Amino acid sequence: YKNCIPKKDIQTIVQMLKRKPFPCIFGAQKDLFLNYEDDEVRFIHQSVNISPPPICPVERALQEDIFQIVPYIHPEEFMSHLPHCNATRWNPLFIDVVPKGGSKALGIQKMLEYFNLTGAETVSFGDGGNDVEMVRMTTIGVAMGNSKQYVKDAANEVTGDNDHDGVAEFLERFFGL
Repeated sequence: YKNCIPKKDIQTIVQMLKRKPFPCIFGAQKDLFLNYEDDEVRFIHQSVNISPPPICPVERALQEDIFQIVPYIHPEEFMSHLPHCNATRWNPLFIDVVPKGGSKALGIQKMLEYFNLTGAETVSFGDGGNDVEMVRMTTIGVAMGNSKQYVKDAANEVTGDNDHDGVAEFLERFFGL
């Protein structure tokens, strides 16, 4: 199953970035790439202890399927130009842009269909705005302890935070694993 950002929206983004560049991560099928990085991007990636993806020309986005975009910009400056996309936020410094109707919940639904499973066999873990739909749709939706309150409100359970083995804590407590 593929759910790509429409090429028309990708063309719009590439044109925007050529006129007024800002950092933007593109999620392709096999990897991520960044059009360029600045001090803010380096700071964000250091704060979550993840290296920024490699820098590639923005035109690469026109040559392959793009499934997600992470622009380091305020959404009101960006989303009005992308009529076929939705945005969620889990960090105040950037947004996650996906095709309209696309989400982690849709990914789980497609996996359930593929493996012929029911929703009763699902557990999800989330901590950000991009996880809310997913934790609502699974039988057991678990919010990490470091989640914002709105994520905890959407979940059935709350566990420890990301940095202190919250997933393992939940699995031990709930399933005895």
